[in-house]
Amino acid sequence: MLFQGSQDAMQRAALAPLGRYMFGRDPAAMSLLEVAAGTGRFHTFIKDNYPAMATTCSDLSPYYLAEARENMEYFDEFNSVVEPGRRLAPTRFVQAAAEALPFPDGTFDVVMNVYLFHGARAGRLQAGPPALAPLMPAAPPSQQRCRRTRAPRRRRRWRAC
Repeated sequence: MLFQGSQDAMQRAALAPLGRYMFGRDPAAMSLLEVAAGTGRFHTFIKDNYPAMATTCSDLSPYYLAEARENMEYFDEFNSVVEPGRRLAPTRFVQAAAEALPFPDGTFDVVMNVYLFHGARAGRLQAGPPALAPLMPAAPPSQQRCRRTRAPRRRRRWRAC
């Protein structure tokens, strides 16, 4: 399913929880880290929706990072033609393993990932998403617990924080 034409739709679906989190916040005052960004395709979706947000792409592979950089350059050129007045905030590219990110605690307001956990070797990321929590400031009490709820047909969905 992943590589049968549905990849973009799956990635765009990850924008929904980001949109709920960003509601009422100023993207220009926020920073985002995408862990295991791969070719940067999802990052172009982020930039299209939040052009003023300072962002960082990280990936273990220097080859994927090079592709991500090229994709962002292409998207920036495309954006300048389609929307000439809209400028994109800079994107940094950092080669790093997801389990050893070189950022101090509280560096980012948002930490995202789309495909890291499907390809992670067993035991490498045992702590899972909470291991990334120190990179973000503490959430207000109303946002600290996200409960998983069941939708029809037993699909797992995350309730908005």
